[in-house]
Amino acid sequence: MTIKKPSDCTKEELESFETLVLLGGQVNPNGLENRIKNCRLLAFYYSENKELIGISAIKQKDKVSVERIKNKAKITDNEIPTVELGYSVTKAEFRGKGINKEINDALLEHVQDEKIYATTDNDTMRKYLVHKGFSKKGESFRGTYNENLDYFEK
Repeated sequence: MTIKKPSDCTKEELESFETLVLLGGQVNPNGLENRIKNCRLLAFYYSENKELIGISAIKQKDKVSVERIKNKAKITDNEIPTVELGYSVTKAEFRGKGINKEINDALLEHVQDEKIYATTDNDTMRKYLVHKGFSKKGESFRGTYNENLDYFEK
């Protein structure tokens, strides 16, 4: 596994990261390259034969976009975290082996003292977030690519 700032990544690493994000089918492709470059940290998990099989990121978010998400979840508190755990994707044939947990554990070490949030419609990720001290807030809401998103915050 490798964790890097986007500015320290090669063009090929950024392209591979973007390809895997799109493979997950949960993200708007418009402007994705720039959104990836604006992340604080990118994590890359490789197989023994050097194939990229898992990714995740610590995303740096602006307050307006986080407020929009919190409004969808009907959350009324005033605190707006600007750090998000996201872009978590493991290739289908490698799922169930704890890869995503390992990646996200490593990323969360870098933001221990910051308020952070995540949204998910994945039951495994929901359980992981609760195990890591995140709390579900608000109501489930419909996202662009998801029927039943939940907002978690730590």
